[in-house]
Amino acid sequence: MLNKTMSSIKKILFLIHCLVLISLGQVSAQITPNTPESETQDTSKQEPVIVDHSDIGEYIQEGGRQIQMLMKVDRQVELRQGDAFMYCDTAIIEENDVVAYGNVIIQQNDSINVFADSLVYLGNERIADLYRGVVLESGEQRLFTEVLKYNLDTKVATYFTGAMITNEETQLTSKRGYYYVNDKEAFFKDSVVVINDEFTLQADTLKYDTETKVATFLGPSLIRQDSAKIYCEAGFYDTANKRAEFTKNAQYQKGEQEATALVIRYEGADDQIILEGNAQFKEGQKEATADVIRYDDKQDLIFLEGNAVYQDETQFIEADKIEYDSKSESVKTDGRSRIVDETQILIADKIDYDNNSQLGIATGNVFWVDTVEQITISCESAEYDRTTDYLKATGGRPLMTTLIDGDTLYLVADTLISYRP
Repeated sequence: MLNKTMSSIKKILFLIHCLVLISLGQVSAQITPNTPESETQDTSKQEPVIVDHSDIGEYIQEGGRQIQMLMKVDRQVELRQGDAFMYCDTAIIEENDVVAYGNVIIQQNDSINVFADSLVYLGNERIADLYRGVVLESGEQRLFTEVLKYNLDTKVATYFTGAMITNEETQLTSKRGYYYVNDKEAFFKDSVVVINDEFTLQADTLKYDTETKVATFLGPSLIRQDSAKIYCEAGFYDTANKRAEFTKNAQYQKGEQEATALVIRYEGADDQIILEGNAQFKEGQKEATADVIRYDDKQDLIFLEGNAVYQDETQFIEADKIEYDSKSESVKTDGRSRIVDETQILIADKIDYDNNSQLGIATGNVFWVDTVEQITISCESAEYDRTTDYLKATGGRPLMTTLIDGDTLYLVADTLISYRP
């Protein structure tokens, strides 16, 4: 009776073995990437797969082929080859190839564990194709997928049917990918999504270092953080240190704020966005351009450096450097500066202007013009109140000129005061 039962089991398992080798072999052929010459193995030198334990073991001899069938009753089937150990409920071995079913486990070097429902293992090539509920563990990293090809020599895991990698607080998913276990690097392609406590990233192609937690953008990428969004087509994001650099069509958006530059850098520790090269910033009717623009999110300050220009609905400002406070709407300039405010022009080496109080102080070679009243004043220092058109000029013997009946009137004094009656 037992012989008949075992014979039936052997026939069923043999048929399954043949079907699996055919069907899974086709799948493997479809997803196997081109292997660089440096990663090819000399299959003639590979060690044989050794059986360490099996509760039931049978052999099938047919047409010169010898098939070994191993099954669990109380304890899992145990196999090994070199530095790799394999466990399963059922195994079929032909020459140096293994088909395994049920609670499949691969352990390698005490640092890599792979779990799956089934396995096709080519012992000479040291390549494992794992199926259904696949989990690869390496240190703190976990890779989850339904179909995985794993090379035990190069320690490269490949998938083409979607996978997820978790690393402490970071989770990454994509449709295709290569995970280089030894190098702690992974390359992802197609519908890449990274979710972290600090941000969410969507990308076309991405390289991720699982040890340093640095994501390198290799194609169009969109990063969302709170209400801010950054788009780029190249760059990197250091998730551990909250530092990033975005290049190639880099764009930033937060509410009404929009920015572009050759390079956009993010310094998370300081909550700063830095735009470098052809930097442009826009918020509603406010626009700014400069060689470099720095946005301090903590203090809501904007710094423009080099060929700085700022304008809104009422004024135009240009200087070497401009500091704009979004909360108080105050402006500070450094270097030769010019403010055009409707009908009035103010030029100086430095200007400090509060838009809320509409009070300003200008110092250094000050030149003020009222284009309507045709009045000009030059001095070393000036205080200005826009609400009353009050101007107090001091230093350097202030000079005022004005046109009266077509003639120019010159007035010099230690202090000049102009105001609207």
